[in-house]
Order: sequence, then structure tokens, then C-alpha cells
Amino acid sequence: FLYDISTGSKIVPGFELQDIVYLTGTLSSAALLGLFWTMAGLLTRLFEVNPISGNSRSNDLVANAVNVAMCCPLWIALEHALEFGPVDVGGVTLDATIVNGWVGLTLFVGVVKSLTKDWQ
Repeated sequence: FLYDISTGSKIVPGFELQDIVYLTGTLSSAALLGLFWTMAGLLTRLFEVNPISGNSRSNDLVANAVNVAMCCPLWIALEHALEFGPVDVGGVTLDATIVNGWVGLTLFVGVVKSLTKDWQ
């Protein structure tokens, strides 16, 4: 969203080659985050059933916050190291980028987990 505001509207409407580059970059970033999320979830046993309550731990907000704390810095740092995405999109420094990414991902996961906690 911030990148769209900073670059302004397109001169020529329609889908261009550059749009394909942006789309594949976004999809690869999401795939990388999904991979890190799964790895962190396996390490923290997020996907297992709680033996005491019998409920899935995937709806536990604290367990999800731990998962975010494990995967987000690695995800942001790797993208930053590979110079992926627009310059300074998450912050001027790597620390600011990691904090912004962590806060955004935590809020997103918290809202989604709260809205979908009763889904079967």
C-alpha cells in the first residue's frame, strides 16, 4: 500500500510486464513466509492438539505470537539481505523493518485467528 502511494498512478492503464514482476515478487515473498511459518510451527508444536484440553493449539494467540516472533525476523532479514522489494518500504533500517513486519504480521494473525477460532 505504501509503495503504491509513493510511486503514484500508472501512466498507461492495464497489465504490463513490470506488473508480472511485482506479482511474482509478492507471491514468492508470501511463499517464503509460509515456509518459515510452517517451520516455526513445527518447532513450537503449534499444529498439535493440546493433550489437556483436546483443542488445537493453532487457535492459541500466545502460541501464534511465539510463532510470529520466530518466523518474522528471519523472513524480513532474508528479504532485506536479498534486496527484495522497494527500498525502505518497511523502514529506514533493518531493525525498523523487522519491527514493522513483526507488528503487522502479529496484528494480522491475531485478527484472523480471532475471527476463525470456531471454524471446523
